[in-house]
Amino acid sequence: MSDSASGSTVNIKTEIVRLVEIQGEKAELLSYFTKHKDQQDDALSDLNCFDTNENKLAYLRTFLKPVLKGTADSVYLFIDNSNVYIQGKKETARREAVDEHLVQIDYGKLVETAQDGRHMGAVPVVVGSIPPPEDTIWAKLRNLGYSVTVFERNFLNREKEVDSEVSLRISDTIHDYMPGTVILIAGDGDYGPIFRRVLDKNWTIEIWFWTDGMDFDYPEYRTAISTRTTIINLDDFYKKFMYACGYNGISETKWLQIFTDLVENSDIMKCYVELDLFGWWYRPKSDSLKLYVRNYSQWEQLKNLITRKYPNARELNNEVFFLESNTFFKMYYHLKRKVNSVCPKYSD
Repeated sequence: MSDSASGSTVNIKTEIVRLVEIQGEKAELLSYFTKHKDQQDDALSDLNCFDTNENKLAYLRTFLKPVLKGTADSVYLFIDNSNVYIQGKKETARREAVDEHLVQIDYGKLVETAQDGRHMGAVPVVVGSIPPPEDTIWAKLRNLGYSVTVFERNFLNREKEVDSEVSLRISDTIHDYMPGTVILIAGDGDYGPIFRRVLDKNWTIEIWFWTDGMDFDYPEYRTAISTRTTIINLDDFYKKFMYACGYNGISETKWLQIFTDLVENSDIMKCYVELDLFGWWYRPKSDSLKLYVRNYSQWEQLKNLITRKYPNARELNNEVFFLESNTFFKMYYHLKRKVNSVCPKYSD
């Protein structure tokens, strides 16, 4: 080593010792310049260009390794809404014999289902295209606090740039955060390249797809795939986040009718989810709500659950409940288009 280099080493180390008070940072900087002797002269020269110790310290910190955000047990969720929405409506309509145009997604419940109680490392990312059949969904997603990106469809009404944007957002995440779990909810798309990079960075992957899922088989990644990749079928969980909102004209349908404006859609969905029933309801008027079920047993379960959720409710007579604020909470069981104020005996 030349005398100049030796002098630079002493001087840069002296400056580090003088300026840096945090022991971890000091040790890392001393180690860095011991390892990178070729940068010592330039670093010292640049350091002397700053007038204040504060600016010199800020310059020295540029040599520190970036501190990754997040924790190893955090999850990072990405939704490719381009096909999740369309395929979800079709699959739910097929399973529940409901008109497809009535089917909706409760995105809050979808995220809650995939998150499964784990720590969310960043806000969920949703990417899709405009105009969707119901363009109000983008406003709803933003109101939930999600990061939403939308693209125009091309003249063939096919998606443009959605897959690329999802891959880019995943790439940014694995660069900025310490390894955790990437959760992708999608209908289709070629995500093989970004998945390989995620695995290379020692992350875990969860893929949530409708129906048959996705073929993700790369020979050189089979060990990583078998240990750090999970493919989950959305079909098995659809009742937790899919629902129908609108009139049900099926003659065999039963319903519980509530006359109140105090019950929100989110409250209704929670009831159906708790009972593991598919949610289907209709609001004929602002203060009237019909909750559809298949049989009397389900009707009774739903009624009992709702009354438990409103502890101030008390039964006055024949399924009429006083709720609060001079609002009556009336619930009827409907069978074959005949309304009964008293529950009839019914055999499922």
